[in-house]
Amino acid sequence: MQKTVIINRGIPASGKSSFAKEIVSSLPQKGISATVCSTDKYFMIDGEYCFDLSKLREYHLKNQDRFKSALKDNVDVVICDNTNIEPWESNLYYHIAREFDYRVILMDFEPRDISAHIDAQSNDDYKHNIPKDILEDMKNSYFNYKELTERSSYPKSNHIKKGYDEKSKMVKETDGISELFYYDSLIKISATDYFKVKEIISNMIMKKIRDYSLDEIKLIPRHYKIIMREFHKKVDKTITAYDFEKFLDKSPKQIERYIEGLNDEFHNIIKIKQGKKTAYKLIDNFDVFIEVLCNNDLDELFYLGKKSNPKLFEKLEYQTFKAKDIYIFKNHIFEHIENKIIFDKLKKTIKEHEYIKIKFQDKIYNNIKPIRLLFTDNNWYLAYVDEDNILKLARVSFIEEVNYASNNSYQPKSIEKHLNRLNSDFQNSLTLYNTPKETAKIKATPSIAKYFKRGMKKFLSSQRFNKELEDGSIIFTLEYTQELEILPFIQKWLPDLIILEPKELKEAYINKLKSTIEYHL
Repeated sequence: MQKTVIINRGIPASGKSSFAKEIVSSLPQKGISATVCSTDKYFMIDGEYCFDLSKLREYHLKNQDRFKSALKDNVDVVICDNTNIEPWESNLYYHIAREFDYRVILMDFEPRDISAHIDAQSNDDYKHNIPKDILEDMKNSYFNYKELTERSSYPKSNHIKKGYDEKSKMVKETDGISELFYYDSLIKISATDYFKVKEIISNMIMKKIRDYSLDEIKLIPRHYKIIMREFHKKVDKTITAYDFEKFLDKSPKQIERYIEGLNDEFHNIIKIKQGKKTAYKLIDNFDVFIEVLCNNDLDELFYLGKKSNPKLFEKLEYQTFKAKDIYIFKNHIFEHIENKIIFDKLKKTIKEHEYIKIKFQDKIYNNIKPIRLLFTDNNWYLAYVDEDNILKLARVSFIEEVNYASNNSYQPKSIEKHLNRLNSDFQNSLTLYNTPKETAKIKATPSIAKYFKRGMKKFLSSQRFNKELEDGSIIFTLEYTQELEILPFIQKWLPDLIILEPKELKEAYINKLKSTIEYHL
């Protein structure tokens, strides 16, 4: 299960708190802890909502502290129940969530007619008495910033970046353009579907927590919910249509059509045979990928990758690949293998632990132990152990011949330490395995610092956050076994990554840049 933060977004009386209560009351029944953090809570005095503008900043900070404490305490689901109309308001909570390795769902509530928001304030559970003109301003802001919830380009001039100014104690415009809303997953709640979604919101959140590769979740019909519930009750996640006779008043054939319809929606169910019956197994999206590899069905992977056929891609990454009328893929899923005979020979010898002799870039390497086929840096490599017991890589497309060696088979135990190094120390195809590691200290300038902050996705496996400087720069470190292992990466971010240490690496980089400039003059 993935620990999750839910950030609500919507104007007052959109139903955010009602949804939060629904989630928090139902998840503990499923063994999942949940809590709500809301700034409004601090304005409640003896059951009455008493808003005081002078206390707003203080209470926001209190709410942030409470939110952070919940994450420190490893609460499974933590809800930030504020309005979060503009990105600068919610993104702060996103960064805190990332600091504690939580996944973030943005729950976006579409406003209704203003009169409905005013009427809702007469409810005993929501006596906020917010004036109509303020609600209208908030509704306008909601729609003004709505496009920033989408992962697409937007007219930058429309969105001025804002932030809280400690001196004036006010929210002010700052330099730059407003960022997008940060999140890992988005749930949109339209005003027309509000009650339908509320009825199933807990199951939707459960689906998000269990299967977090999906970016959007659609409304799930009742019979689909029953089927999914039964899947999750089974230890092996396997069911037949006959398992539902007491739950659904339908024939097995009809139930099978339901299951197949569910697979059309989520693409993570496979058919298997159980005697004369057809059974269905629920698998994670990524497991589909593993199944294809384990069945050595690489021809299908290469073909589908080359043709951008969505049938496999939907199983690997549902939301991204589903809309082929929106996306264009310029790169294939894997490097196309020109010499399939060589690739198949390598697969066989690795599986059977056989010594081989290869002709690689016009040189002969005898009695090597092939241990893995490795896909990295957009290319296939053979990881092997040479006669001196040193782990090395060879680009598969450069291997001209593969033959059996004078030695026969080797013992799997003899390659264990090399596999461990491959799994733990491997960074890219230029990592050397017989060379001590060195550490480089790098500075990311303010213009790109956000990509290197704590909790952001690492570009290289050895990347470690160090600190953030007052000017907004980020200091981080990288480990390397040779200069070429990290210099191409640093060069991609030219001129915004600066090598601070060691001196030798910095000088090598400067000389490389000088020679490049001289060559082009």
